[in-house]
Amino acid sequence: MKKRERISSRRLLLSSVMLAACGTVQAASFGTYSVNPTDTDGQVVPGFYPNVEFDVGYDDNVLREENNTQSSTFYLLKPEAQWIGAYGKHLLRFGYQGEFARYANTDAENYNDHFLGADATLDLTQKLNINAGAAYRWGHENRGLASAVFPKPNRWQEWAAKVEALYGRRTATAQIGASYEHRDRIFTNNGQFTRDFDSDQITLIGFYNLGPKTQLLVEPSYTDINYPNSDLDNDVRKILAGVTWSATAKTTGKLKVGHYNKDFADPALADASGLAVDVEVVWEPKTYSTVVLKVSRDAIDSAIGLGSSNYEASAASVDWTHDLTELTQLQVGLGYENDEYDTGREDDYLDAYIGISRAISRRVTVGARYDYGQRDSSDVGNDYDDNRITLGVKTTFD
Repeated sequence: MKKRERISSRRLLLSSVMLAACGTVQAASFGTYSVNPTDTDGQVVPGFYPNVEFDVGYDDNVLREENNTQSSTFYLLKPEAQWIGAYGKHLLRFGYQGEFARYANTDAENYNDHFLGADATLDLTQKLNINAGAAYRWGHENRGLASAVFPKPNRWQEWAAKVEALYGRRTATAQIGASYEHRDRIFTNNGQFTRDFDSDQITLIGFYNLGPKTQLLVEPSYTDINYPNSDLDNDVRKILAGVTWSATAKTTGKLKVGHYNKDFADPALADASGLAVDVEVVWEPKTYSTVVLKVSRDAIDSAIGLGSSNYEASAASVDWTHDLTELTQLQVGLGYENDEYDTGREDDYLDAYIGISRAISRRVTVGARYDYGQRDSSDVGNDYDDNRITLGVKTTFD
C-alpha cells in the first residue's frame, strides 16, 4: 500500500467511484477507511478525519437476474468520520461509516447501512504488542440468487470483536502470536433466520526470520460456527505455511498455502476438505503506480439452500492504480471467482472496473467509474450480466 500523506488532495479517493485505500492503522480493525493518515515516514498522524461522498449512477440490472432485468438510476451518500489518538506508543481509534442508497425506479432496493468501530494498538514492551478491535454493523446482501426471489434485499446486523498479541522483536530469530475473534450475525427480514450464526476463531502464528525483510510463517487455526436455527453447525481446522517479505522498496507481500477440514455436526451433511490459499502481493514499479495481486481458496457455508451446505471458492484479482498527473489518477481492476458447490452446481464470476479521479481542490475530488459483473452458472436461469456507471464527488475536512 502506498504511504498516504494527510494533506495530499490527489490521494483522497472516492471509495465507490475510485479504488479506495484498503490499509488500516490497526491490525485488528474491522473498518476499511478511505482516508489513511500517515506522514511521509509512514507514521500515523493523530486527529479527527471527517469526509462525505455523494455518487449518482445507473445500473442496468439492479436485481442481477438473467431475464426480466430491471434498470435504475441510483444515488449514494457516504459519510465517514474517524478519530485517532496517540498516547505515547499506543494508538486508539473510533470510526463511523454510513452508506445510504436510493433507487429512482425501485424503492424496494433502498438501504441504510451503518458501521461503528473502535480499535487500539498497544505497544506494551519492546517484545509484546496487543491489538484489539470491536465493531457493530447494520448491512445488507447484494442482489443475487440468495435474495433475488425476495421483494427486498436480505438485511442483517452483526457485532464482532477481536484481540491479537505478538511476542518477540522483529529483529529476533523468531516471533509468536495468537488471536481470538468472535462474530454474531442476525438476519432481520425475508425469513432468513435459519442463516443466523455466531462463530469463534482461535489462530496461532509463528514467524522465523530469514533476514530483516523476510519471514517464514506457520499459522494453524480453529473456527467453531454455530447456527442456532438450522443444522449447519460446523467447525473448521486449517493450517497454513508460507512467507512474508518486503524484499525491496518496490515489492511486499504474503504467501500462505495449506489445508482445511470443514466438519459438520449433522452426519447427513458431507464434510469438506482441500487446498487453502491466501496470497497478497503489492508491487510498486514506480512511486506513482501500484499493483495489488490477491489469490485465495477456501470453503464457505452456502446460502442457496436446496440441500447445499458449503462450496469451495477459488478467487484471484488484480488492481492497478496509476497517477497520470499530480492531480489525476487512473484505477483499473479485474477479478475472477469459481464456486464449486457440494450439490454439483458451479458458478463462475467475472468482475472488472475502470475509473478515473481528479482533485479539483485541496479538499474536493471528483471521479467516474464503470463496473461490469457477470455470473455464468451451471444451473439454468442463474446467469447474469450487470453494467454500472457512477459519477461522484468527495469532500474531505481536516
